[in-house]
Amino acid sequence: MAVPLLVIFWAKTKCGPKSLMGVMYKTSVLQGLATERELEWGVPQVLLHLYFVRPSDLPLPLPPRNQFPLDLSCSDKKKRRSLLSCDICGKTFDRPSLLKRHGRTHTGEKPHACDVCDKAFSTKSSLNTHKRIHSGEKPHICQLCGKKFTASSNLYYHRMTHIKEKPHKCPVCPKSFPTPGDLRAHNYIHNGSWPYKCEVCDRGFSKVTNLRNHMFLHS
Repeated sequence: MAVPLLVIFWAKTKCGPKSLMGVMYKTSVLQGLATERELEWGVPQVLLHLYFVRPSDLPLPLPPRNQFPLDLSCSDKKKRRSLLSCDICGKTFDRPSLLKRHGRTHTGEKPHACDVCDKAFSTKSSLNTHKRIHSGEKPHICQLCGKKFTASSNLYYHRMTHIKEKPHKCPVCPKSFPTPGDLRAHNYIHNGSWPYKCEVCDRGFSKVTNLRNHMFLHS
């Protein structure tokens, strides 16, 4: 019978190492016990390590699951920058460039236009991600299953499905989901405002791919 492995998340951030399970083991200890996979977790300047460990080999017991939050923020006040506040909504940022980018959510300004289609974006990074739709490039690869994505944020939410966390809760019913997109798709069931509707039978769908598959029933 195969020995079950426990996945431990350990991150190295710009403010030093952080254990995402609430217990800090030395890297050398974990490396001696486990098979390690190093991942970029879709968070700037954070390198996440997955250690596949036999629970019986750990020098200390782990805390109960979900007892500790997934916190990658810096707690050292000396390393925190002075915060800049948005004049419209009061949201704060630690860099002028982030405040400027946020301001475009209020003004609707989209200075970065795609030269292939008519879409425009508020940030250059969003434009670069969009261009991958035209080129077919998917540089962000899940090292657990090999699935590829155009954006690092999509890869981040995809990995949530591997660790079985469902932090996004429906405010109407008890269901919860691993990604914000899954929650939005679920909410259409409650409010009935489907973004895609069949012109033949008026059935609603949350994704255009589901509508296309449905149309084969009418053809």
